[in-house]
Amino acid sequence: TTTMAYPWSFLKQFNFTHPPTIVLGRSEEVLDKYQKHSAEIKKKEALNPILKIATVKDNDYYMTKNNFPYYFEDGIAHYVIWFRLETFQDYNNPTAVSKIINEFQEEKTIQFTDYTFFQNIERLRSVPGIPHIHVFAKVST
Repeated sequence: TTTMAYPWSFLKQFNFTHPPTIVLGRSEEVLDKYQKHSAEIKKKEALNPILKIATVKDNDYYMTKNNFPYYFEDGIAHYVIWFRLETFQDYNNPTAVSKIINEFQEEKTIQFTDYTFFQNIERLRSVPGIPHIHVFAKVST
């Protein structure tokens, strides 16, 4: 957990080629929900080792709000783009990710005033089996 919300200036130092090397914290409330959810997933996986999170369905990727966002100041939204493992390499570059983010804004008729994105380094990934990229967007409040 973190006691202080991260400001945009802190987040902007991270990007596709420069992800954080530390765990970004969540508020206590979000962390509690996240840990309960993680425990449920682990129980289900223990019962059925072939269970996979059906996030992506028939598409190569799926962008959605993060259910367990890191702790930020107001005006910052946290999204995740989930990818199918088989096609992730086709999208694992800054140009493709920016295109997905821009299409998402058009589809949802929202406008980010700024954004940055990265994939956590391997040792910091809490869902290592499913490729995903974190997107942080500055939004008008």
